[in-house]
Amino acid sequence: MCPALDIRPYTAADDAQARELERRMVQGDGFVRSFRRTTFASRAQSFDEHQILVARDGGELVGLVAVGLKDVRIHGAWERAAFYFDLRVHPDHRRRGVAQKLNRAIADLTRDKARLRYSYVMDDAGAAEAMAGLYGVEPVGAYQYLVASTALDAPVGATVRPATLAEVHQSNLEARPPFDFYSNPQVGGRLDGHVGSWLVEDDDDLAGCSAWDNHTLVREVVEGLPGGMAALSRLAHWGPLARLRLPSFPQAGEDLRCWYLFDVHATTQALARSLLRHALTEARMAGIDCCYLILESGDPLLDVFRAELPSYFAPEIRYHLYARRDVGVLPPVGHLYVDIRDI
Repeated sequence: MCPALDIRPYTAADDAQARELERRMVQGDGFVRSFRRTTFASRAQSFDEHQILVARDGGELVGLVAVGLKDVRIHGAWERAAFYFDLRVHPDHRRRGVAQKLNRAIADLTRDKARLRYSYVMDDAGAAEAMAGLYGVEPVGAYQYLVASTALDAPVGATVRPATLAEVHQSNLEARPPFDFYSNPQVGGRLDGHVGSWLVEDDDDLAGCSAWDNHTLVREVVEGLPGGMAALSRLAHWGPLARLRLPSFPQAGEDLRCWYLFDVHATTQALARSLLRHALTEARMAGIDCCYLILESGDPLLDVFRAELPSYFAPEIRYHLYARRDVGVLPPVGHLYVDIRDI
């Protein structure tokens, strides 16, 4: 344990050590990434109401946690929610109670401000065990990224028009049943990462999505690729084949330029395919390596998009939703909306 642990609000003086700690927090299994932020507070500042706490042991920054406060609609009823994220503990200080103390401190800070508390955790046995120990809850929902290389070069096959983020968001809400877990990304925060939105329409059928680029806030660095993917990526960089548009990711130590595609929806498979091809073309023209399609667990569009992509080069990265109410039981979330600010 760390009896002398000093927990207090983050200040700009903590930034350098906080960013170094973030750099050490690699994510993924096989497709491994680390993150380099412009400033550590940049993600929290996506929410109008937010707070970051740091933990110091003898002057050394050994842990952090952040919270954003916003309104969330749960099974049809609006509640004030505390979204916990960026829980980081220095590798040399784990299993000493740092995470538990940070968790208690952030819960005390928001106790009178929110009834609902939630977080997302990557699908990893160790992370899931740690989250269950911290919050005493099991996951209530899930989503995944489907990683799509922008090397896919196929005819769009339909007329796709630029749209506003608000248009695409409203179209998504109208095209789907009501979400069990929903927060409006246009309310109570900033959308600095939004780079484009598109709609494709055919009579009463439609498809749409918006794109988000985190690169101005955080650089994503490749730390490792699965063996087959790494070999293919090296091959794609080889001079004689470089013009063939083989799927390619940067090698270890290089930046990965990616877009997150959110509010993804389609009423027909044909329009879904046209939307994907258009978005990947837009991304490729912007110098983007890949797109992460954000899809809730069980979304039928997952199979449609997966069939469009090379089976050997379209990994999925799965996340679980952990949530609890201060009072009462929270039912499982069958239809999850992922707020792009939560990414």
